[in-house]
Amino acid sequence: MIGPDGSVYIGADDGNLYSFDGVTGQLNWYLVTESPVYSSPALGADGNIYVGSGNGSLYAVTGPMGSVQWTFRTGGAVESSPTVAADGTVIVGSQDSKLYAINPDTGLMRWSFKAGGALTSSPAIESDGTVVVGSANGKVYAINGASGALKWSFETEDTIVSSPAIGPNGTVYIGSNDGNLYALNGGTGVPIWSYGMGNAVRSSAAIGANGTVYVGSDAGSLVALNGQSGALVWAFPTQFPISSSPAIGSDGTVYVGGWDANVYALNGTTGAKLWSYATGNSISSSPAIGADGSLYIASLDGKVYAFEGIPSLASVSLNPSIVTGGTSVSGTVTLSSPAAAGGFTIKLSSNKSSASVPSSVKIAAGNTSVSFTLKTSVVAAQTTVTITATLGSASETAALTIESATLESMSLSPASIVGGAYAVGTLTLDAAAPSGGLEVTLNSNQAAAIAPATVFVAAGRKSANFSVKTMPVGEPTIATVTGTVGSVSQAAIVSILPPSLVSVSLNPSTVSGGKSSVGIVTTSGVAPVGGLVISLSSNQTAVSLPASVTIAAGRTSATFTVKTSAVPSKTAATISASISGTTKTSTLTIL
Repeated sequence: MIGPDGSVYIGADDGNLYSFDGVTGQLNWYLVTESPVYSSPALGADGNIYVGSGNGSLYAVTGPMGSVQWTFRTGGAVESSPTVAADGTVIVGSQDSKLYAINPDTGLMRWSFKAGGALTSSPAIESDGTVVVGSANGKVYAINGASGALKWSFETEDTIVSSPAIGPNGTVYIGSNDGNLYALNGGTGVPIWSYGMGNAVRSSAAIGANGTVYVGSDAGSLVALNGQSGALVWAFPTQFPISSSPAIGSDGTVYVGGWDANVYALNGTTGAKLWSYATGNSISSSPAIGADGSLYIASLDGKVYAFEGIPSLASVSLNPSIVTGGTSVSGTVTLSSPAAAGGFTIKLSSNKSSASVPSSVKIAAGNTSVSFTLKTSVVAAQTTVTITATLGSASETAALTIESATLESMSLSPASIVGGAYAVGTLTLDAAAPSGGLEVTLNSNQAAAIAPATVFVAAGRKSANFSVKTMPVGEPTIATVTGTVGSVSQAAIVSILPPSLVSVSLNPSTVSGGKSSVGIVTTSGVAPVGGLVISLSSNQTAVSLPASVTIAAGRTSATFTVKTSAVPSKTAATISASISGTTKTSTLTIL
C-alpha cells in the first residue's frame, strides 16, 4: 500500500509490518505482530493503516509513527486484506470463517457474518455498500454492508482465495481454484459468463479504464478479457503460476509479478511486453503504484523493489494546426514527467495519407518532450487529419486541418490598353494545384473585356496565364476581371482606352487655288461601334472642309475632302484634326 505521503507499507513473513520511504527506501518504522503478515494494509480516511496478522488480529496503526491505536481479535489467522467502507467501517475476513465489520474509531465489532469456510479472499464493496467476498468453501457471498445480512451467494466448484473486483456497471469478477474467472451480476449473483483459465485462479482481477479485465492463473499466463462478453483479448504466457494481482498504470500499462521471479510491464491493449525485471525469487505479492507512477513490489527473496515512475503521455500538439496542403507542420509530444534512463519511444500515426509522420519518436532520458515534422500533401478539398501519439496503451490525439490550394492573387498586363487589343492575365495559387489540377472561374464586369469562363491550373503548378480580349471603346472604360476558387475571389483591373489620334495627312499637300486635296485621319486603334468622330478645322478662309469626319466601326482611318479657292499669293493653310483633347495638324500649300 502507498500512503498519501508516498510511504510504502508492506507486511512480511517475519511477522512485521514495515513502513519505507517511497523515494529512498529508508525504513520509517516497523510493527511487530509476531506472526506472518500476508494481509495487504489498507488506508482509512482518518489516516490510520489497517492490517491483519497470522496471530488472528487486525491492527489499526497511525501512519506517521507506527503506533497501534487498537487491536481487534478474531478466531483465526487474518490473511484477508481489509477494505474500508465509505463511512470508514473496516471490513475484513478471517480464517475463522467470519467476515467482520469494525468501528474505525473504537475497534469494536459492528457486525459479523458467518461464511461456510475460511476467508482468505479480501472483501470488495459495491457502490451501494454491498460487501462481496469469496470463501474457502467455494462460495461468493454478497452481504448487506449496513447489517451484515446475506443478500445472495454463488457457488463455484473449488476453494476461492481470489479477491473480487467490481466493474463500473457493478459486475463482480472473481476467480476460483476450479480454474475459472466468473463474472456475476452484482445485484443478484447470477453468472453472466465464465472463462476457463486452465488452472487455479488465485490472482485477483484488475479492471482497465475501458472495462478490460486482467487476471493471472496457476496455468502460467496473464490474460485480458472483454469485461462484457468474457472473450479473450490477449494472453501473455510466463510458464510459471501467476498468483500476483495485476496493477494498471495511468497510461494503461499492466504490471504483474510471477512465480518465475519476474516483474512484467505489458501493453494493456496488445499484451506486448514493454519490459521485465528479474528478482531473486518468486513473486506472489501484488504490485502497487504511487502517485508519481513509481512501482513497488515485494519478492520472496526478501526484498522490496521500487521502479522509477513511468511518465504518462500528456499531449501531442501541432503548430500550426491549419495549413495549406504541401506545407510542413511542427509537432510536439509531451510526457507528464521526464523520461527515465534509456528514454521512451512514442509511436505516431496519421489517419489520412495526406499527412505523413515518422512511425515513432524517442524522448531522451531526462526530457519531457520531443519535436517531429509532419509533412502534408496537396489536397483537392479541405481535409481533417487526426494525429495519434501512443505510449504503451495510452494515446493522445491532435487535429490538423489541411486546406486545399486557393487563389492568392490575379494580375492583368498591361494595366492600360487600347480597346481591341489583348491583355495577358496571370492567376497565382497559394499552393500547388492538386492531382487533377484546379479550375478557376473567371468573370468580367464589362462587355468590353472578354475573359474565358474558366482557367485550368495544371497539377503541381501554382500559376496559369490567360488572355482577355478587349473591345474598342469610345471613352475610357475600367474593367474588373474576377477569379474565384470556392469561396475565395481575387480581382485585377484593366483600363480600356479609346483609340488616340495618330496623324492627319493631305494628298496632295500642294494645290492650285480652286483645286481639292484629300485628307486622311489615322487612329491608334479601331473605332468602336457607332464609329469615332474626328473634329476638323482650318486657319484659312481659302480652305473649306467638313466640320468632322467619322471613322467607321472597326476601321482605323477615314478620308475627307479639302476644297480651296483662288489666292492672290502662295498661302499655307493649317488643317487640324482633334479628338478627346488631342490635336494633329498638317499643312496644305495653296498656289
